[in-house]
Parts: sequence; structure tokens; C-alpha cells
Amino acid sequence: MSRVPRRGANFSESEAVRGRSPQAYVNMGDTAEEVAARYPRVSRAEQEEFAARSHELAHRAYEAGHYADHVLPFAGLARDELVRWPADRAKMAELKPAFREGGIVTAATSSPLTDGATSGWVLSRPLAARLGVKDALLVRDVAWSHVEPEVMGLGPVPAIQAIFRRNGLKARDVAAYEINEAFAVQVLACARELDLPMDRLNAWGGAIAVGHPLGASGLRLMMTLHGRLRLAAKPGALGIAALCIGGGQGMGVLVEWVR
Repeated sequence: MSRVPRRGANFSESEAVRGRSPQAYVNMGDTAEEVAARYPRVSRAEQEEFAARSHELAHRAYEAGHYADHVLPFAGLARDELVRWPADRAKMAELKPAFREGGIVTAATSSPLTDGATSGWVLSRPLAARLGVKDALLVRDVAWSHVEPEVMGLGPVPAIQAIFRRNGLKARDVAAYEINEAFAVQVLACARELDLPMDRLNAWGGAIAVGHPLGASGLRLMMTLHGRLRLAAKPGALGIAALCIGGGQGMGVLVEWVR
């Protein structure tokens, strides 16, 4: 992320797209403020509480060794650099809005600028068994969705609703959720729309603490979800990973933990 211009390495705006959808290229920070405007009950204080929670849970997860087999130590680093513990709530409250004058989204309630990379495998079940894989996530369903570009943070909502509907599930039938924390306000808004149990959401912290290096984030969510379900060690337990995507897209993946 530190080497990529904010609008992409080779950003080229389409006049046709701009003509059909003036909001298609809206700044991500502005989308967070748009979500905040639609959900006035999600106050700045609640967003800061959620951000502090993310840092606390990420710190606890690292201290407990939950990320030990997720992170490849490099140049003396064995954990994400931006996990803040204890979180300074007083400093959070002093920060100015980051994206809009008079807004309520700040640097503290947004994912930080972070570099990262991930690698993983999608295997058939017979091949996984032959290779000695002891446990894995069985992909049960995948859903894509779309919302207005200016509220792209709500993208996970229709994707997860589609998963619920197609699989006959309710929110409490799923043991663990990982929704990418691009901004605190959009995760909180998604959780309210879906009536998610907060104790099952991002229980090892999220992108506000560990970062959101775009293309790496999707697999990072899956890795964390796998780790959480493995720790619970309940065969057949379900999990959902979901994230919002610039332009108004959303995606969700329903998985089952199997031995």
C-alpha cells in the first residue's frame, strides 16, 4: 500500500462509467461518512469504542499465540506494527475528522495504511487428504452483491443475506464472523442490519488494528476465520467471511470447519 498511489497504480477513469454513475469513483473515506449519515445512531464514540476493541482483541490474540502460525516473521517483525495496546481513548477523541469537515470518521476509526501479502490454497478434499491436511475450511457457498457506490461499506449486507436465505440460516446459526474493518462505522452498520451477535464478530481484532492491504485482506479474513474455528474445534461449525469493495460491491463466503 505504501508504494501505490491512492487511486491505484495505473488509475484511468472511464468517462462512460462516470457519465452513468457520478458516484462510481467516490473517495473511500467519503463512503464511510455517507454510511455514518445513514446510521446517525452509530455515534463517533461508538466507533471509537469499536476501534479500541479491535486493538484490544488483536493484542490478546497475539499474546495468546493465535496468530503464531499466520505471520511469517520478517526483518525482526513477528506481529503487526499498528496494534495499539492499551488504546489511547483520550487521544482518539481529540482527532479531527479525516475525510470531511464536520464529519465523524477519523484516522483512529479507519483501517491504517499497511503493507502486507498473503498466500493460500484451494484444494479438492481428496487432494487435501493425500497431502496430509489435518483440518480445513470447506467452502459451502459464495455470494456477491452490490450497493450504491457511495455506501460501499454496506456491501457485505446483501451478500450475507443471500447466504442466509440460500442456506436456510439465521445469524446465530453461524459460529464466527469476519467482516473486514475498512472503517468502524461500516462494520457496525453491517452488524446492525444483519443482527449479528457481537461476541462472534472479529473476535481476534480486525483491519483497524492489523491493517487492510487491499488484495491481501480477503485471504487474511479467511485465515483468521480458520484459526478461530480450529481453536473452537467443533466439526461442522460454520463461519462467514465478508468484505466491502470499492465501487459498491460486496462478497461473502460461507465455510464449514472440517477435520
